[in-house]
Amino acid sequence: MRLSLNCGLLTCLTWICMASWNPHSVSAQAMPVEVIMDPAESSILKVLDEDTSFSFVDVPLSEALKYFSEQHQINLWLNLVALGDEGIDPQTTNVNIEVKGIRLRTGLKLLLDPVGLQAIVEDEVVKVTTKSFANRPETRVYPVADLARTPEELEQIQAAVKTLASFPNEGVGSHEISLIAVPAVKALVVRHAPSVQGEVLKLLRDLRTAQSIASRQTGTNPSAPGELSMK
Repeated sequence: MRLSLNCGLLTCLTWICMASWNPHSVSAQAMPVEVIMDPAESSILKVLDEDTSFSFVDVPLSEALKYFSEQHQINLWLNLVALGDEGIDPQTTNVNIEVKGIRLRTGLKLLLDPVGLQAIVEDEVVKVTTKSFANRPETRVYPVADLARTPEELEQIQAAVKTLASFPNEGVGSHEISLIAVPAVKALVVRHAPSVQGEVLKLLRDLRTAQSIASRQTGTNPSAPGELSMK
């Protein structure tokens, strides 16, 4: 879903506060931005971290992607409209590449870069699309109450997200990109390209994994304040 800048982020924050005041007053379908709590996308990230090996010699791109879909049991969706706009036919565009023992996400990047395409995690699938489509900005909300129980921890999570891409200075808005922390509901509002959104999702997943490991080692309650420290 997309938002215009001047009213978009204000509308987003207003809806978040409404949901915090009365959680039954706003349905998931009514939210004007995408709330990231999707286990399907988290599962896709795990598959993209799997090892893969492949060898393609003058193989149509569509056939190569079919191999990955069957080999790794992952939904790969070709954005045929975007590809058609740039004159790319996946059935006649051949690929030549051979690699062994690399992560699937890296393999897809090496496969798609030479033909000007990119893979992004969106709408519970891996979309193979043009780079211009993949880099269009979109707004997503990331609830992080389990990671940030205090304002200081929310700032630490925000700082970690800032390491993934370029964001404007605090308090500066942009039609293209922005990163806003909402302490009232312990959430981050990120406006950026889907490729960056995927990196944000992966970062938060990794932080939750690290938190779980730390809590098992120390025997502490992961819901207790102060569990996460990034200093």
